[in-house]
Amino acid sequence: MEELKAILFFSISVFLSLPVYSQIEAQGHHRAIFATKRSQIVGAEKESITYGVVNNGLTVLYSNDPHIFEASYELFSSLNSIRDPVYFSSLESDVVSYRAYELPRYLVKNNLYNSKSVRVEQNLDRLYYGFSNDLLSVTAGRQAIGFGVARTVNPTDVIAPFNLVMIDTEQRYGNDAIRAHISTTDLSEIDFGAIFGENLEDKNNAYFVSAKFPVLNWDLEFLVNRFKKNLLYGANFSGNIKGAGAWLELAYNDLKKDNRLNYLRSSTGLEYLFPIDLTILAEYHYSEAGSRNYQDYGSISSSMAFLEAGVYLLAKNYLIVGLTYLISPLVNISMSQMTNLDDSSLLFTPGFEWNIEQDLTIDVGASIGLGRKSSTRLAPKSEFGSYDNSIYTKLRYYF
Repeated sequence: MEELKAILFFSISVFLSLPVYSQIEAQGHHRAIFATKRSQIVGAEKESITYGVVNNGLTVLYSNDPHIFEASYELFSSLNSIRDPVYFSSLESDVVSYRAYELPRYLVKNNLYNSKSVRVEQNLDRLYYGFSNDLLSVTAGRQAIGFGVARTVNPTDVIAPFNLVMIDTEQRYGNDAIRAHISTTDLSEIDFGAIFGENLEDKNNAYFVSAKFPVLNWDLEFLVNRFKKNLLYGANFSGNIKGAGAWLELAYNDLKKDNRLNYLRSSTGLEYLFPIDLTILAEYHYSEAGSRNYQDYGSISSSMAFLEAGVYLLAKNYLIVGLTYLISPLVNISMSQMTNLDDSSLLFTPGFEWNIEQDLTIDVGASIGLGRKSSTRLAPKSEFGSYDNSIYTKLRYYF
């Protein structure tokens, strides 16, 4: 904690000493999410969570070419009607693992593990300095880190991957890192850096290097990532096939903590925008870390691939089909279906978005799982048949 205080003091001191002729901009957001989840576990169908979350955020940007500084702070206030503590544990697990030091998470936590709990949480999501010129850019501090070109599942992203049922996916959580980009040509670059975990200990850190370059109208990237003493070798290919966006993302993982877990993951797909403002996407995902037999789901979910390498899908083969239709410049509807090709379960995620005003948007969506039901979460008979069904409304305002 003393180290975190020192970092904050230094950052504030630097910010206050910025020259008066620099460009300083403040912006922020208010987001309100109201959602209900209902269990599909046999015998617990009436168990549900109803919760509301209000997220208020403020971001301060300073720019004075070639320098940039960004700080972003968020408060999350939530009221939860919880009838099953198992649900709450899943909410508690959503913590960023690549942060060296952290502010205390809770400012208020009343009836934390009971019904009608009240929580106020804080998140220092951005705090970094950046420098850039024509050949080099460097960022140091808490920043967004992401990898991959696939639209739905990113095998190369073991740092902060999004899962399928996250509601608030507008931006990635910040991670503590030092990152540099070196431009070798106009279209090629070398990207490398270090991402720091708890207490800056090597066992919690990640170190990566990648090279990006074009070949025959395709963008290629090769990546090596040493994360938590494990190794990932990745490759990304993205381009265009007869007007359709195309991609292939590959990752071979060598988990040093468990030599039995050397596995390949891949995602490949196409996305096409029709003249009628309809976008259709199809993606196939393969994961050797999963199993074709649902009876293995309970055991593999506690393996190192799931605990440390960002894997969250239980089977081997998946097909994702999605569409987005722009009804008007301010209104669109979407539908996505992920099919587990090994146990035949399905996950539907319909959505509706209406941009009411320039800075005000409302979203309505749902997550619906279909498949064989089970009597316990520890031994699911199908993957998506054990997912909670949910419906949500999200209101977003920016200033």
